[in-house]
Amino acid sequence: MLDFPKQCQRPTALAAFARMAIVLLGIVSCGVVASGQSFPAAENSLDLHVGGGFATASADYAKDRISGYSISGGIRLRAHIAEESEFWRLTDPKGSLSMTSLTTGISCSLKYRGISPYVKGLAGVGFLSNPSAKLVALSTGGGVDVTVMPSIHVRADYDYQSWPGELGFEQGFVAKMITFGVVYHIHPFDHPRTY
Repeated sequence: MLDFPKQCQRPTALAAFARMAIVLLGIVSCGVVASGQSFPAAENSLDLHVGGGFATASADYAKDRISGYSISGGIRLRAHIAEESEFWRLTDPKGSLSMTSLTTGISCSLKYRGISPYVKGLAGVGFLSNPSAKLVALSTGGGVDVTVMPSIHVRADYDYQSWPGELGFEQGFVAKMITFGVVYHIHPFDHPRTY
């Protein structure tokens, strides 16, 4: 269990993240229900995705690059808009520093011949091990998905994650993260077309 300094043991970051997650869950639910008549039939299938990959970052609080993994998932709300959630777990080579973050937000993408560039904006909570801290994490970034098979995409992703120093720390933290991985798209309600 992580031991946080007294000035960081405020429930505001976790409470804010919980409220944001509930609001986004409501938006996702309403978007899925309301999308029934808003798209043509070919665009109306539910699109869930889950993925993971190798992640590496340069952070202003670490002397060496920190590396680890990321896990992501989401659901398409509209033709080019999706809810996106990401989990990051990175450590330095010596094991003396670890960074964990959980963020959720919105991504916007385009698709052209199997290539899907996207941009995203996420917010959530982040944990550092040394110095021990729990902070709000804000993330912007983008990347590209390349279709390998209809449900499998290869992903290259860049995130600029900022942890403002408003929860008892005078200065915040910044991490620039790159991920290479695979994303699996799930279409649970697709039915074969009948002509």
